[in-house]
Amino acid sequence: MKIIPHKCFFFLPKERRQQGRFAGFSLYVSNDGQKESLCYKDKPPLPQLNITITCNTAGRYVRFHNERLEGVTYPSGYELTVYTELCEVIVYGNDNCFVYY
Repeated sequence: MKIIPHKCFFFLPKERRQQGRFAGFSLYVSNDGQKESLCYKDKPPLPQLNITITCNTAGRYVRFHNERLEGVTYPSGYELTVYTELCEVIVYGNDNCFVYY
């Protein structure tokens, strides 16, 4: 198990439309891939395309999630279709981690 102090997401620098597709995403952290803790939930305004997220959560897995639900009204700038255009994701662990058995 490691402490995940932050995650870095890097995107190809393109246009505002990409921000609207990316908007509203969530990050979850889990030790077993089943019981997840919400680490981050994006909210308006539109997110930057190069973003660093700090999340002090212990876990082994990081899951990126985004969706658009039918019948839901989304904030201005959100695209109605989600495309995940992740270029690179970097997860840094804490150098002072301990392993417990």
